[in-house]
Amino acid sequence: MLIDRAMETVIRKGYRQAELSLIMDSNKDMNSILTSAVGSKVNKKFRVYQKQL
Repeated sequence: MLIDRAMETVIRKGYRQAELSLIMDSNKDMNSILTSAVGSKVNKKFRVYQKQL
């Protein structure tokens, strides 16, 4: 519902692009919503690595 409302506002105001910020690759639900329902595509991927010190 929140994404639907945001999309309505974006379309009404005439925006053509939006920044969706950082969404973890492991957040499959949100990534699925954004790619299928909203029609967005991944533009950049950032990786976080961890090493024991």
